[in-house]
Amino acid sequence: MKVKDCCNFNPQFPELYPWGSVDSILAANISNDIINHIHHDLHNSKTVERINVPGLRLALNILASHTEA
Repeated sequence: MKVKDCCNFNPQFPELYPWGSVDSILAANISNDIINHIHHDLHNSKTVERINVPGLRLALNILASHTEA
């Protein structure tokens, strides 16, 4: 089953999915890097103005459509 089809996957907040549980170590590592960037951008939202967050969430959604849970 693809991550995007899991009941606990929310495409609006894909960083909340437990990416450490996916079958691919590479996908888990990539998702972890993206999540760290999301948290960093949200934390520094006064200077970044959350410009990168939608793109990073889109990247996680694309990864979810290709990764097995």
